[in-house]
Amino acid sequence: MTEALKTLLNYCVVPLVTDESIPLPAIYDPNQMKMAVNPNYGGTEAFAGIAIEIAHVRFHAKGYNQNYSREDYELDAQSVGYMICHRFGVPCEAPTYQIWQRSMTGLTRKIGVRHSVRFRTWHRRSAAALNAQFPHRRAQEI
Repeated sequence: MTEALKTLLNYCVVPLVTDESIPLPAIYDPNQMKMAVNPNYGGTEAFAGIAIEIAHVRFHAKGYNQNYSREDYELDAQSVGYMICHRFGVPCEAPTYQIWQRSMTGLTRKIGVRHSVRFRTWHRRSAAALNAQFPHRRAQEI
């Protein structure tokens, strides 16, 4: 686990600080461009949290990505974190439908009312398709 964590931290391009007051294993602050790590978390939980936050770090690209917002990139970061964990054999939870739904709601806000009707129609069709494919996980319509 130690070697995997070292390898993972090599991909962090911002300064790391320790902070025991944060309620998560790690958090990226795009304003200060620093990633805080809580040393009280250990093992797989810390690895998964750090993997997700490093994805946020990379998506922000040291401020070059002017369109970066945590809400819009959360699904992407959760997905990347999930893939990294599986690559290293670390058990973790898969991204949830609720994260996807929040990301799509933010997209609706950005594209505006004019396109919102088209998006809602697409989302309802997607939710119906997901429900048919995965009946044990009911997708919710907006």
